[in-house]
Amino acid sequence: MAENENEMRSEELTIRMLRGEERGELEWLAGRDSAQVPTGSVLGAFAGGKLVVAAPIGGGGVVADPFRRTAEVSELLASRVAQLRRGGPRPKLRGVFARRSRAALPSSPPGGGGRLVSPSPPPC
Repeated sequence: MAENENEMRSEELTIRMLRGEERGELEWLAGRDSAQVPTGSVLGAFAGGKLVVAAPIGGGGVVADPFRRTAEVSELLASRVAQLRRGGPRPKLRGVFARRSRAALPSSPPGGGGRLVSPSPPPC
């Protein structure tokens, strides 16, 4: 296995929509690949924090860094773009954004569901 292949396999891969401020990275990648800069919404793959593959959602070819082994990443990105075009499933939010059950407040009675219940005044 080549050193570049080992390097690519050990890097963290992130696939996400590119933001406006990343236009410079997209232009750099397109120049490196001798390709036109994709327009519109563009999905990008980042390896080790660096843009290595990009594909426009609206159609067009994949732009990839020709000096890195990106064939598998390009296929993965193209599959995700096709899925998004079909209106396929979006990833589910997990972790801190996932729905959590509301814990009861410390002074809530059992089954209070997080509603603070004020104690009744003592009978006179």
